[in-house]
Amino acid sequence: MKINIIVLCLMALLFPKKSFSANDVYFSRIGVEHGLSQLTVMKMYQDELGGMWFATREGLNRYNGSSMEVFRPIPNDSNSLGESLILYVCGDKSGHVFIHTQNGVNEYDLRSSKMKLIRKSSIDAISYGKNNLWIAEKNKIYAYKNGELTLFCELPSNMSIRKIYQTKDERILLGTLSLGVFVIDKTKKIRSFLPACSRVSDILEDSKQNIWITTWQKGLYKIEKNGNVINYKQKNDFFNNCISSNFVRSVCEDNNGFIWIGTTNGLDRLDVSKDEFKHYGSGAYSFKELSNESVWALLKDDQGTISKQHYQKLN
Repeated sequence: MKINIIVLCLMALLFPKKSFSANDVYFSRIGVEHGLSQLTVMKMYQDELGGMWFATREGLNRYNGSSMEVFRPIPNDSNSLGESLILYVCGDKSGHVFIHTQNGVNEYDLRSSKMKLIRKSSIDAISYGKNNLWIAEKNKIYAYKNGELTLFCELPSNMSIRKIYQTKDERILLGTLSLGVFVIDKTKKIRSFLPACSRVSDILEDSKQNIWITTWQKGLYKIEKNGNVINYKQKNDFFNNCISSNFVRSVCEDNNGFIWIGTTNGLDRLDVSKDEFKHYGSGAYSFKELSNESVWALLKDDQGTISKQHYQKLN
């Protein structure tokens, strides 16, 4: 069994290595000693060359498997990063990486190694969908493609959008700070969903088209294809087969269909078929436990394993 999840903790970047049984997971660590500019990473992205991008509080990092390159604002360069606090990073897998800072959105071209500013504004969220970059700014949703930024739709009123995500059937899901989740269909019809769901931190559509929504206060939501909603929350004794914390930051699915959940209390794995949780906490065992329990981000490697990082030039 190969565990192909990249885990980011508050104090370390952890790569689960090849495990030797279904119940063993081993971790190796990449941190500031390997060139990482700062230990709090908000988001990770793997480009088509195999390079790993880390959005940190002190710059954007690119790791090619052996060395780290750090991008920071350049004085008097209007196209450089707006500031060092990087909130999100994603890409189109076709030579372009998109970076969200508090001052706007930048685009980095892998072929030319050049950075340019797409929009200078206070942006709420970005995400790459099926064919374009989505940008949420107050109550407006923009689409960015081939160098052009166009208004896609406008929501009825201002809202604090925290996440934007496009599903396989091209719906757009908006996770907000206090108004729940909104769904925009292909006809641009907008409807409210899960109004009691607050402080949305991550959204995922799994291989079976179930939607997973993480929150900072109310645990993890699963919305099944038939519309059924399941809310996974911490019990008094969280070791009693449940999520380890209601403060959930991230979620992803591995190649075996397991759902991995990053919380402030550690890393959880949910076997959906059995409805069973397994918890990974921090401790003294460097290869079998996390170095810190506060998990910020999760990412599945595109090649199905993270034991090796491949890097090559674009043609």
